[in-house]
Order: sequence, then C-alpha cells, then structure tokens
Amino acid sequence: MDAGCFQEYRCDRDLVLGLDLESLGKILKQGNSDDYLTIIAEDTPDKLLVVFEDKKKDRISEFELKLMDIDSDVLSIDDMDNDCSITLPSAEFAKIARDMKTLSESLQILVTKDSVKFAAEGTIGNGSVILKPHTDMDQPDESIRIDLNQPVNLTFGAKYLNDIVKASTLSPTVTIKLTDKAPALFEYRLPSGYLRYYLAPKFEDEE
Repeated sequence: MDAGCFQEYRCDRDLVLGLDLESLGKILKQGNSDDYLTIIAEDTPDKLLVVFEDKKKDRISEFELKLMDIDSDVLSIDDMDNDCSITLPSAEFAKIARDMKTLSESLQILVTKDSVKFAAEGTIGNGSVILKPHTDMDQPDESIRIDLNQPVNLTFGAKYLNDIVKASTLSPTVTIKLTDKAPALFEYRLPSGYLRYYLAPKFEDEE
C-alpha cells in the first residue's frame, strides 16, 4: 500500500512488522466503518498500536497488538524474467478456479501465443475453459492480454487458487506471471499499491 492510500503517512526508516492476521482481524472488527483508523509502531517495536476515532461521538478506542518475530530475509522474492504474463478480469479467473475445483484438486494452466487454457481432470469427469486475447475498448478491464516469451504448461493446487481468488473484490483485473518450474505470481492492482501472491506449481511426483 503506497503512501497515497493514507490521509497521513510517516515512516522514518524501513520496518518489518510481523502481524498475526487472525489477531489483527479481531482488533479491526472493534472499529466502525466510518471511524478514523491510525496505526502506530515505534522505532524498535514489539507491539502495534491501533487507534479508532469516532469524530461524531468524540470517542477514541485504543488496542495493542503483540508483534511476531519474522525473518524478513525469508519474505524477499527476487524479481525474475517470466515465460509469460496473462491479464484478465479477476471475476472471470475466480469463476474458473471455483468451477474447476468441483472436478479436481488440481488446475492446469496451458499458455500459448493464441490462448490460455484452464483444465481440470477428476474422477467424475474433465473440464476446460479456453480464453483468447482480445481488447475491449469500451470496458478495458474486460480485456484479456497474453504476453508470451515461451509456452507454459503448469499445474497448481485448486485449494490454494481458491484462497487467492478471494482477492478479486479488490481489483477488477488479475495478472498471472508464469515461469516453468518456478512459483507463479498472481497480482491484483490496488488504487495505490498492489497485492501479490506467490504459488509454487505441482510437479509430476506430487500428482
């Protein structure tokens, strides 16, 4: 989330804050949707201060969240060249992921210059969806774009994909960057920033 996401933003130096998401979610539920939210961390933080302000009622609520010790080196993922990149409507990808999961625990993604194919093969039957690139001038977010350096054929766990597509409400499009035998990148662009997921593909010995 870029500084532009916030009405006020100050960060004197880079910090890594280890947050337990379940605990953070419990605290955020204490605020109302129209409250002002302030998040504060000291220079050497062991806790995060979360402040809710209701300007109309002149009400202030404060919560402290204990931080987790996370090795920031483990979180760094180097940028790499991709074999291909696909941009498509996020709702379309979410529907495909949900539909294909009813057939199989794995979703195969095959990308060529002319199309991207999503396929699933299970005990009750097989299914596939083929999308071809096109540009929608009236609704650009409905366009499908394929940038290909070389064809890709990868398989991913459907369970994890269905967790990832829950982010579809945050962005009208998703960009999927694939590289053979490397983690895939699923990127949702935000109004000021982005949300990225990295998911390793399945290999033949995992099938």
